[in-house]
Amino acid sequence: MARSAKTRLTRRRLLGHSLLLASSVTAFGRVFGQTRHGGLAAMPLADDLVAIRGAGANVVVLVAPDGLLMIDGGAAERSDALLDYLAQRWPDLPVLTLFNTNWWWEHTGSNSSFAEAGATIIAHENTKRWLAADFKVEWQDDRAHEALPSAALPTQTVTEPGKLLFGDTIVEYGHFGNAHTDGDLYVSFPDRNVLAVSDLLAVGHYPILDYSTGGSLTGMRQAAEGLLAIADDDTKLVPATGPVQRRPDLVRFHELCATLEARITALIERGLTLEEVLAERPTHDYDGRWGDPELFLTTAYKGLADRARERREVL
Repeated sequence: MARSAKTRLTRRRLLGHSLLLASSVTAFGRVFGQTRHGGLAAMPLADDLVAIRGAGANVVVLVAPDGLLMIDGGAAERSDALLDYLAQRWPDLPVLTLFNTNWWWEHTGSNSSFAEAGATIIAHENTKRWLAADFKVEWQDDRAHEALPSAALPTQTVTEPGKLLFGDTIVEYGHFGNAHTDGDLYVSFPDRNVLAVSDLLAVGHYPILDYSTGGSLTGMRQAAEGLLAIADDDTKLVPATGPVQRRPDLVRFHELCATLEARITALIERGLTLEEVLAERPTHDYDGRWGDPELFLTTAYKGLADRARERREVL
């Protein structure tokens, strides 16, 4: 494919993805009701647990007597609005702990502000590795991402499941492997039956499989299986974008990932190119719910094809 054609195709994919995310955010706003300060809106998940939309990726805030614990800090361009919102709603409570659920800019835009104020920033070690590096994302037409300043990097990294006590609340976290990226964390509040799942659950659009930083459809399917083992019928699931979800939504998402993983793998094993896979329309019966599949198929194909090639080399 010529470079100019590839560039136009990538831009169409990114535009389509942006429109889908905007649609999800609009739906999220309807669920949350009246928009508040700075274009942000909030929905209570429990008496001391709140989800905030409008900051980039969805933000979850746990309120304790001495301060706040946050799941993700939104995008840099929305950071001032988020900080103003927190200061107005909880004027005497600093952010003490911040989780970065992955390296993407919609999640890490407030790192500098909270780190400067003394917050502990927790992330998977792979997330810190990406945030500390200059790198390019191939499927974004080799978009360059610059390293964060050292003061904005996570101060505590994890690789294994763990827990901490924040106030009197147990907070659990874990990592299922390479899904959206190679460093995705979920964060659970078991006493509140709330799971912050970030980009491990897509709402209103196909999942983003960032193969340039380790993402894969196989890993996304496995992550959905892991979340299903944790969630029950009453669990509130907070995705990166879109409204709060429930277990049936997660079941549908897992079925999507498992079915399309099998279909795309079968086409790859037949020797089909990406263009031929796109022409086969393996997602045709899902597009009505999940939208334009082109970006998803492109990223899924790349990850699955690389895995199939690795298996052949081993054999």
